[in-house]
Amino acid sequence: MLDGRWRLECRLGEGATGSVWKARSLQFGGHAAIKLLAPEHLSDEVMRERFAREAAALCQVRSPHVVHVLDHGLAGDVPYLVMELLEGEDLEQLLEREKTVSLSETASILNQLARGLSKVHASGFVHRDIKPKNIFVIHEEDGGCFVKLLDFGIVRKLDAAARPLTERDAILGSAHYLSPEQIEAPERVDSRADVWSFGVLAYRMLTGALPFDAATCEELYARILQGRYLPVTAVRAGLPALLDLWFRGVLETRPRRRTKSVELASATLTEVARASTSRVKARRESAWVGDARGEAVPGQAEVRVTAPRNRRFLLGTLLAAAMLFTSAQLWTRVSRPAVPAVPVAVEVPARSVSPQSIERAIPPGPVEKPVSRDPREPPVSDVAAAATEGVPAVKTTGAAASVANALPDVTSDRSREAPATVQAPSANASRQRAAGTIAARAHAPSRPAAAPPPSTPTEPYRGF
Repeated sequence: MLDGRWRLECRLGEGATGSVWKARSLQFGGHAAIKLLAPEHLSDEVMRERFAREAAALCQVRSPHVVHVLDHGLAGDVPYLVMELLEGEDLEQLLEREKTVSLSETASILNQLARGLSKVHASGFVHRDIKPKNIFVIHEEDGGCFVKLLDFGIVRKLDAAARPLTERDAILGSAHYLSPEQIEAPERVDSRADVWSFGVLAYRMLTGALPFDAATCEELYARILQGRYLPVTAVRAGLPALLDLWFRGVLETRPRRRTKSVELASATLTEVARASTSRVKARRESAWVGDARGEAVPGQAEVRVTAPRNRRFLLGTLLAAAMLFTSAQLWTRVSRPAVPAVPVAVEVPARSVSPQSIERAIPPGPVEKPVSRDPREPPVSDVAAAATEGVPAVKTTGAAASVANALPDVTSDRSREAPATVQAPSANASRQRAAGTIAARAHAPSRPAAAPPPSTPTEPYRGF
């Protein structure tokens, strides 16, 4: 009988500060869980104060993921705390049976735990004792689970006006889940200590081992302060590499560089688990070919589709197409007909014209029959000599006149030294006569250009 209202039926568990009993209400007949302070702590004022703070914290924090307090009081000299009775098992029992938990289930459990812890931190408290034994798992009918946070026995009030209960050299909490600041400066612990314990708990759930372990407390504390542990991907195969980065944030020894809150840590872990599940699902869908419903077709061979093999096939196809295109271009260039050469006109400066240069510039042509010359015409050489000595040039007629008229008029004006374009006649004899005529004109005094003869209209050909 407890305080005339509760009948204690059986003991459910026992901790450092007290014991938990299953009790039945004498007034309503319902059952509840009652926590009693241990007899050896009844005379300890600090322990009684801690018990009162636990009751105050549970009454202030309102969250479905934190155990509910129904009543509290004193039964004579013994303080007690009435809480809801939960049916299920704690996480420690689950891990002892299953050893490890899948990534998706770990993310689900820790997400619910983070919701409860965020309410605790928002109310101004630090739990300081996050471990599997203080996390209760309620198995639901649909196969899921519901998580509740228990045991606020060493909760810390983040209030400057609150009287500190932790001594400078006292280390409170479960040794394997202690944060570095709980070892070095317990009186300055804040909510980031729960982030560290949150990470240790996740490591234990995923690998079945603890990140920091040793034979003695001194060695264990030294390893925790060093912060060296094996990556989860090295302990358990098949986990995504992003988890190593996640643990690097939550298990950072320096609190200022640690993940800021359990909400952020939980949200990031959920995203990692979701991405990993999507990759596994996509890998399975691409690896096996099934029917339209996505199920494997019985009696047919299972076909594996490998992405790297498809990429190699595509690369080989592109290379073959490039080689065919290059070969076609080369074949087109080789088989293209040669372009005939176009005769180029030779431009020679007027003052440097000489018979020898003209003779070299004119390409050789077919030998033609010499043109008959009137015996009364003087030779071309006599015309050039007369022009050089200042004698007026002799008027020429016949073939010589026609060649001279066909060539451009060259002047000796020093201010205009435009190059003269020379077209070569085809006959060798005509080349000699043209060279002499050009030399004579180059050294002759300037004279006005002769007017072109009037053009006579040509009648159209009317036929025979």
